[in-house]
Amino acid sequence: GKDRAIHASLQADGSKEAHAAQQAQMDALYRAFAALGEDDSPGEQALMASLDGLYRAMFRLENPRMLLLEMAARYAAGGPIAEATDRQYGAGTSARLASAIRRYEGE
Repeated sequence: GKDRAIHASLQADGSKEAHAAQQAQMDALYRAFAALGEDDSPGEQALMASLDGLYRAMFRLENPRMLLLEMAARYAAGGPIAEATDRQYGAGTSARLASAIRRYEGE
């Protein structure tokens, strides 16, 4: 369902080079989130603005709010996506992302 739609929209973006560049941007953003201090609100806001822009480009969305909130829910649930994120970027990164997304989106 949703996972296939997300995957399909990623593939619809065009070139493999564009996709690789977006994946590299996503990786850099997640690494920056993992490195943020606990009370770094300005840094968090700047990273969220970048993540929002990347989601707009990657998924060709005018407003990625619902997709970001869906990702926040998945990170907060602690399932496979959260576990993989924490394994790759450090323990607590998925919870930090979930909180940052919800604050950014006013939830």
